[in-house]
Amino acid sequence: MSSFSLLPPGFRFQPTEQELLLYYLYNKITATQQPQPPTNIGPVFECDLYGDKNPWEIWESFKNCISDHYFSDHHDEDSDEEQHKLQDLYFFTKLKRKTLNGSRFDRKIGSGSWEGEDASKPIMSCPDNHQRKQRIGSKKRFRFEKVEPSKTAVGS
Repeated sequence: MSSFSLLPPGFRFQPTEQELLLYYLYNKITATQQPQPPTNIGPVFECDLYGDKNPWEIWESFKNCISDHYFSDHHDEDSDEEQHKLQDLYFFTKLKRKTLNGSRFDRKIGSGSWEGEDASKPIMSCPDNHQRKQRIGSKKRFRFEKVEPSKTAVGS
């Protein structure tokens, strides 16, 4: 039984970009101990998103790890956009460099690769009364592109 099954019906994990960066990611990289559910039970999972599994296989392996109270894949009254937002899963993963000291990343996964859809967009802090907004990270959207086996021309 997951710790999220103790949450009341109607609970949804819909963090802001700032909350994801400042609470979950910051605490992860600084090893700050915050009361949160154990790995792969809670709202942000650990997974190799650049491994041998295809995206739909990753989805299938994680979608049942969380309580129906936390995650829902249908709501009659919600718009398509709201339904999609309720289906989001969040992951910690490590990037893989193409070369040891290079700045380019290998985004291969399963039978394809992750392809960037847009330029990264800045994520700004939510300032208090006397603070200015500061850039705290960036957001970039990726889509899965299946790699077709290359066809070799046969010469005669």
